[in-house]
Amino acid sequence: MVKPSILRVCPYWFVFGISSTFCTLNLKTMSNFIVRVELYGTPAEGVYANLHTAMKTKGFSRTFTDNGKTYSLPHAMYLLPNSNSATVNVVDLAKQAASTVWKDFAVLVTRTEVRFEYFGLKLA
Repeated sequence: MVKPSILRVCPYWFVFGISSTFCTLNLKTMSNFIVRVELYGTPAEGVYANLHTAMKTKGFSRTFTDNGKTYSLPHAMYLLPNSNSATVNVVDLAKQAASTVWKDFAVLVTRTEVRFEYFGLKLA
């Protein structure tokens, strides 16, 4: 019989097959975030170059590596790999970066803990 105190500490012991000792560890899954930034209006090409730099300073990448090959993401798409951030925090990071280069913009963020599929991406 499982003691009630163990259930309070580790309510998922029966799912994961782990003892209460391990349940106190952070079992949070690292996520990858795919981010798209749209600059409205007619920004010059240099503005997007500045956006890429600003996003890079926040930890975003325009490339990813799969099976030893590095691929470029589509225009104005970024990857924030292996993060334990909340999605809303990733939105805020992208907003901070975009607001340094353009006033009228949109940010879309999607989070995944599984492998994402792709087609037709160019090698970096």
